[in-house]
Amino acid sequence: MTVITRSFLDSTIARIIALVFSGLIVVLMIVGWGDDFSASNSAQLPLSTQLDSADNEALNSCLSKRLGDVNHMKKEGVLNEHQFTQFKSRAMSLCHAQNPS
Repeated sequence: MTVITRSFLDSTIARIIALVFSGLIVVLMIVGWGDDFSASNSAQLPLSTQLDSADNEALNSCLSKRLGDVNHMKKEGVLNEHQFTQFKSRAMSLCHAQNPS
């Protein structure tokens, strides 16, 4: 008769260790990337709030121009609703990146 021996990698303990290790990696990724996700969402304030609170003329000019272009593309039917939201968000991010307060 042939005796089949199982290696450690095939054991239940090795599988539990792998599960715990992968769970730890997921938690570390969420903690590490969580700051990036919350930072990008906090920059998306309503336009009226940003224009009222900003004293930077260059920022106001950039926001007016970029958002005006995006609104014009939406009105012409070039952008659908999802694209409009994306373009608006990117235009606001661009202006804030170019003109920090």
